[in-house]
Amino acid sequence: MKRCPTCGTEYPDNAQFCPHDGATLVSVAAAPDDPFIGQVLAGRYEVLSKLGEGGMGSVYAARHRTLGRIDAVKVLRPEAADADAGRRFLREAKLAASINHPNAVVIHDFGQTESGVTFLAMEYIQGQSLTRLLQREGPFSPARVVNIIRQVAGALDVAHQLGVIHRDLKPDNIMVMDGDRVKVVDFGIAKAVGGQESVVPMTQVGLVVGTPHYMSPEQVMGSPLDARSDVYSLALVAYEMLTGARAFVGDSMQAQMVVRLSEPPRPMSVAAPQVTVPAGIEAVVRQGLAQRPADRPASAGAFAAQLEKALAVMESTRPVASPPPGSVPTQYQGATVSTAGASAPVTAQPPRPAPHEGFRPPVMPGVSPVSAGTVVQPNPSPPPMAAIPPSPTLPTPAARPPVAAPSGASGTNFWLVGGLVAGVGVLLLAFVVGIGLYVFYVSTGSGPVAVEEKDDTSGPRRGGKDVAAILQQSRSLREVSSYESALRVVDEALTANPTSPELRIEKAEILFEQERFVESEDIVYAVLRSHPDYGPAYQNLGVLQYRQGKVDEAIANQKRCLELDPEPEYACYAHGNLAQIYAEQYFSNKRKFAARSNEAEMEARGALSTAPRKSLEVSPRLVLAGLFIDRQQYALAREQLEKLMQDNAIKTDRERGMVYAQLAVVAFFEKKYAEAVEAVERATQLDPQNKEYQKLARTLRQYRR
Repeated sequence: MKRCPTCGTEYPDNAQFCPHDGATLVSVAAAPDDPFIGQVLAGRYEVLSKLGEGGMGSVYAARHRTLGRIDAVKVLRPEAADADAGRRFLREAKLAASINHPNAVVIHDFGQTESGVTFLAMEYIQGQSLTRLLQREGPFSPARVVNIIRQVAGALDVAHQLGVIHRDLKPDNIMVMDGDRVKVVDFGIAKAVGGQESVVPMTQVGLVVGTPHYMSPEQVMGSPLDARSDVYSLALVAYEMLTGARAFVGDSMQAQMVVRLSEPPRPMSVAAPQVTVPAGIEAVVRQGLAQRPADRPASAGAFAAQLEKALAVMESTRPVASPPPGSVPTQYQGATVSTAGASAPVTAQPPRPAPHEGFRPPVMPGVSPVSAGTVVQPNPSPPPMAAIPPSPTLPTPAARPPVAAPSGASGTNFWLVGGLVAGVGVLLLAFVVGIGLYVFYVSTGSGPVAVEEKDDTSGPRRGGKDVAAILQQSRSLREVSSYESALRVVDEALTANPTSPELRIEKAEILFEQERFVESEDIVYAVLRSHPDYGPAYQNLGVLQYRQGKVDEAIANQKRCLELDPEPEYACYAHGNLAQIYAEQYFSNKRKFAARSNEAEMEARGALSTAPRKSLEVSPRLVLAGLFIDRQQYALAREQLEKLMQDNAIKTDRERGMVYAQLAVVAFFEKKYAEAVEAVERATQLDPQNKEYQKLARTLRQYRR
């Protein structure tokens, strides 16, 4: 039996989605024999079914009674609930909750109930463990292995930066969702290294904690650990994904541990004769399995980057098929993009569309969205932030039961209000900080930090600081729409430094703002030819492709930008772009793109985790608020919007108007009509030219009590 977490309707086991509201169904135990099933923990978590067991307790699927969200709730075993175990469990929750990364499980809540039950509530992951996936489908291709390792490494790097090591990384603790999206779970025996957390350590030197099959040599010996211990475990996981076998064998667990301390890992050809693993990839894995931590890559991210380079070498030796006429080639000098069915284009002579063919200008607030590929007249006075075609953030009227109008609203059509609220949603999701080629955020007065020029030129070279100063000057001019002056500044700098990818991309963005789209695209492709590993160029190319209706290529290039580990500014933009694209797909067809809702949330959280300043949090938090409204999780939506207000992240009246309009939507669905009217009137004051706000304000006034 399955149940809809939103409306509570039950369905047979073969059903996947609720036909009424599109929510993913959750399994419910038909005849629960567990004492926790059916209970309500801490007055808010209704336990639905048991998901599994671990070393310290059991994990249940539970519905948050207030928010309607399905969480995975871990409960400490009663027999283990002594003072030390409880303290360790709560410390685990505190450490895990501090890790903010799209590939790390999100911790929502933790504590103890009045009856003494210690619990931890985390996001419910609809997927399977890497262990089970390997049993069903392994061994994996090198490209698939690199894709998974990259995601795990990203989560580990964030944890390591916080002074947290996982200590129990293994396939069981790596959850794989649709599209090979990964979540690392169970930092349950993590240890803080340095800082206040290490004053009273829970795991002392000499105490071995973890799963023996995946322990590093220093962990086997009970020695002090650092991030390189997790690198060793990650290399063991990579070895197993590539071969379907373990790197070390022995007659017993103890024998395997001894072998790990005295011998190198088995050659992959011995472990899996039926599998051919490229020598370069095997060499990287063997380095990760070095007995001495000093001989391994210094970080999980460095290990993943070495695997990507080895994969790129392997891919470069394969013959490249000719692309279809008129299409953008999908081979590039870098790791394979394993999502969306497309790869990022970099070739010697990339084709491009004919002049003005398939281009669309940025869609601005107040402009109706257009279908992909439609050519429209450009906005004569575009604001400095470009955006992709917007999407409604609220469900259509048919998705919700009719609601009676409150007293004093006679003659008012509820669905008219719903339509107007949805119209406001169109405006709200239209604003995405990083989606345009204009990647400089207006409120800061400074752009991304330039990387040092790699190529030698015949002319004089400028250092990174000079390039950064020029970018800042240009973007200051762009902020006041002095595009011709900005172009002169950049052209002068390019005379002295013609190969600078930063300056060339800056020029491409200026040309784009002048609606000289073909010239802008020429420059982007030229940068990719000379600097095939320059992430911001892929981010810009993805925007161009999205405006041509090439959604898969746009997604692939945003992901390619992230693979190249750009500076936080561009990582934030790329995550924000993906969040907006996924949200647009989801709202356009909820049944077809049901999974995009969660993906949009994950990318928005990724944008938040990489945002170098509070002002860049505006867009991803607005996207999250829109998704939460769609899920009827109004408290969560309000939390995102109030966070923007509290952090003083909003820099312009236009942005502040968007937040107030979104708060009006939340208040309306919470039936707080007076608050809704007050919020939308505030939005109208901040953005008096926005006619949609004015329409919504007039209609909502009829609902005020």
